Amino acid sequence: MLIYERDKIKKSEFFEIDASLSNSGINFFLNNKPTSKNTNNNNINNNHKNHNNANSKNNNKNNKKFSIKYPKEIWNSVSDKNKQILLDNLTFALSCHLPAANNEKGKKGIIYKTALPCFESFIFKSTIYDIPSTALIDNKKTSNYMKRFFNSQFYFKNYDTKLPITKPNKQKENKKRINKQKTAIILFSAGKESLLTLAMCKELNIRPILVYIDECDSENYHEYETIHKNKIIKKLKKEQNIEVYTIKNKLNEFQFNGYFDDMEFNNWGFGAMLTIFLLEVIPFAHKFNADYIFFGNEFSCDHNTINEDGWKTNYIYDQSSEWVKNLNIISRLMTDGKTQVGSLVSPLFELGLIKILHEKYPDLAKLQMSCFADTEHGEHNRWCCNCSKCARLYVFFKALNIKPDRVNLDKCLFAKKYRKLFSVFGSHDDMVGFDQSGLGAQEQQLAFMMAIENKVNGALIEEFKLKPKYQSLIRKKNSMKKKFFGVYDSIAIPGELKIQVNKIYKKHLNKF
Repeated sequence: MLIYERDKIKKSEFFEIDASLSNSGINFFLNNKPTSKNTNNNNINNNHKNHNNANSKNNNKNNKKFSIKYPKEIWNSVSDKNKQILLDNLTFALSCHLPAANNEKGKKGIIYKTALPCFESFIFKSTIYDIPSTALIDNKKTSNYMKRFFNSQFYFKNYDTKLPITKPNKQKENKKRINKQKTAIILFSAGKESLLTLAMCKELNIRPILVYIDECDSENYHEYETIHKNKIIKKLKKEQNIEVYTIKNKLNEFQFNGYFDDMEFNNWGFGAMLTIFLLEVIPFAHKFNADYIFFGNEFSCDHNTINEDGWKTNYIYDQSSEWVKNLNIISRLMTDGKTQVGSLVSPLFELGLIKILHEKYPDLAKLQMSCFADTEHGEHNRWCCNCSKCARLYVFFKALNIKPDRVNLDKCLFAKKYRKLFSVFGSHDDMVGFDQSGLGAQEQQLAFMMAIENKVNGALIEEFKLKPKYQSLIRKKNSMKKKFFGVYDSIAIPGELKIQVNKIYKKHLNKF
């Protein structure tokens, strides 16, 4: 007898989720049984970490299949047992928030037709730490959201957890690895972090293996972003002779509850994002016998605030250096101790990172795309010029005397009509989570002052000069420069690389 049968639960109050292996990846199945077919998805509040709910057409999704697909040579390099481990853990990581996200619709939990995942506690912790920011963005009480998730009930088909394979007698293999060139898997997004990570790997003589997770699906989800990034990938291949591998990720409808009929619209689903990404690229670590997996997590990812309910809140907890060390545990368990997880850009704030990338590595910098391009404004240009990320990067470029049109950011965002995009003039619900939090406001203030130093003009420049605190900010400018162009100690850099990486950064930022 299965546990959920013993407990005599009402199956109508539970999601039922299954998964299976395919020749090229994993298929996931969700039995949702929606009752309404007329929900308008355009009302989704899409301002969380990745703007991930904006461009979807809603249809009845009963028992729909969702998939993740790899190049076959990559997937075939993974053992059958480790494939099953990835299946169990990805199934849970992608869906464990769904009952909490749909609590008001009567969903109490999930019946999994898969095994208890070995990394359940990691996934649970990452999701828990994301809840305060999710609640704040959704205008809900943190305690209510915590209760929703904590009270979710999970049942598994079996509780015989599969554990990663550990090979005996690693001595010969370790000798082979001593003299070989180091290899790193880089999660490639064409953003400033992944571009600088690529540049640093080349600088450190580390072989880079770039992996792009393509989240575009048949419902036009992220279609514009994918189109623009595929163009960048082609340029990278042509100009730098660098190959980029692509994972076809058709999981967003599965992961983000707003895509199903008769479900609540909110910002659940981001808490385990980097854990999911890590699990998704593990097959590449196996294929290339990788030494590292590098994420693009900056120093500001460690910063917290206190939300209105008094809870410590990190809008991007799963990008913090603390969580990178947790991801490192998962990776090393999945790769028999071989592959470390880290971030080469973790000692830097955004301003310092952009300065190094664009001044030291201009041929890579020109490819930068830091906009989600997930609305119609991003159809024809990789910068939509209608979001707070575009605004933030625009003022950073102006602060550093970088011509925005060099990266195809071709509008003047200091015009009055773009005021609502800049956090220095106040935050609001339409901003991405980090800008809404106010955590980056001081760095943006410095960028405005540096743009003024560079004699940049515009209506918003003039308005910034009239701010009551402008003169006091001027007096703090030098100390602010030291802060935001500093190089900080970070536990996210693998220890054997830290001295070299910091030396390169400090040499370029030494005038501050």
